Amino acid sequence: MSEIARIALFSSLAVMAAGVSAQSVPWTQQSPSGSLPLLRERTFTATDGVVYYMYGGQSGTTTTGRDDLWSWNGTAWTQLTPSGSGAGTRVGGVMAYDSVRGKLVVFSGKGTGGVWANYDNQTWEWDATNGWVQMSPSTVPDPRWLMNGSAVYFPGVGVIFHGGSAWDASGTGYTSNETWLWVGTDWVLLSSTGPAVNNHSMVYRPAPHDDLILFGGVVNGTAGSDTYRFDLNTFTWSQITTATIPYAGTGVTGHLSYYNPITDKVIVHGGNGGNGTNVTWQFDGVDWTDISVAGAPSCRNGGAHWVGALNVGVAGPMNETNGARNRTWHHGPQTWGTFTVMGTDCPTSAQQTATISSMDMPAINATLDIDFGNLTPGAQSLAVAGLSDTFLGSVPLPIPFALILPGSGAGCSLQISTDLFSIPMGAAGTSATLSLPFPNAPSLVGISFYVQNVQVELGAPPTAANSKYAKVTLGEL
Repeated sequence: MSEIARIALFSSLAVMAAGVSAQSVPWTQQSPSGSLPLLRERTFTATDGVVYYMYGGQSGTTTTGRDDLWSWNGTAWTQLTPSGSGAGTRVGGVMAYDSVRGKLVVFSGKGTGGVWANYDNQTWEWDATNGWVQMSPSTVPDPRWLMNGSAVYFPGVGVIFHGGSAWDASGTGYTSNETWLWVGTDWVLLSSTGPAVNNHSMVYRPAPHDDLILFGGVVNGTAGSDTYRFDLNTFTWSQITTATIPYAGTGVTGHLSYYNPITDKVIVHGGNGGNGTNVTWQFDGVDWTDISVAGAPSCRNGGAHWVGALNVGVAGPMNETNGARNRTWHHGPQTWGTFTVMGTDCPTSAQQTATISSMDMPAINATLDIDFGNLTPGAQSLAVAGLSDTFLGSVPLPIPFALILPGSGAGCSLQISTDLFSIPMGAAGTSATLSLPFPNAPSLVGISFYVQNVQVELGAPPTAANSKYAKVTLGEL
């Protein structure tokens, strides 16, 4: 690391200023090798965490539908099933990947005999060994469409969807407020108290959230910008009131949505009629922030998912600039930041061992909150940071605290250098947070440093204890 980079990093750590803007990452159109899917929109999409699946859809506003299944691995599309081999021509239904059972699950949508007719409530599953298999559940939701990627997989439980434009047994149409769960053999009604909505989006947030976030769509005939939460522990819906309202005044339909586990944010993009829009929003569980960037697609009626193996959100094919396309887009930077907990820890005299963690992704132009937990009240808590976990000057690390404070436990040690800072975190309470805002300085991307918590007890004799330490690597916009 150059001295200039070191000084820049030190300065960014030392300046505890507010007002750092949210992270904004680019949308990048991909250039696939090999063959491409035909033009389409209103597709069924899902991911197994390795590839992005895309099935069915319509060729724009015509009645020409699709019934082929494809996968995207980050560089090329692969056709998995030919036309006429499975669930039939259909659009606008739901699809999700059951990772425990290793199957794609498809339900309903318009289709079998013309895109704009023949609604059905069929349930299909697909895997690479058995191909398409039609299921025969004893309980079946009414047929529906305008689901727009509103199916999710609840790990270890099953596939969940909510809402949609549905039809009852008499053929009467209605907007559904139902939440349904597929358990592999049957459908189970979880709730009928959620918002009656179609053309919306819904994503799953894992622990500690354990919930679904539903946004936008048509409620009571009007496009809205409401945010709802479905608690997966109690199976109850609640509306979230946010200070900032995306698409204020117009509402939004047909938008893309996915959950980013690195940033712990819900991403919403595009939507609405005509050419669609190219705005991007993110939700942190409390409020929405506009993170729009130049070069994003103006789009609607498509799917988007976070693909863990690629470390990006993937979107497409969809309607772009008022036409069905076969383009593929990635949403994410070239370099994500990382927060990796390493080393060993030891307890204080009260047998409490401090923890170190962060829910944030370290990045330039963003603030990193580092949380220290299980602290011992009365002990002097310090946050120390340095550029090395191998040497402190010329002294090899770790350095046992017993060399300085003989009463310290045998496993207690300083495991990082202290050449960046040593900040007192106070002597009271069982938790503390260190907030580190970083400037929008591309030269800092990829730079790593280390943070550890040290607790000193000024007893007789004085002792020191430590948390594990974290390696922090800064990512980019």
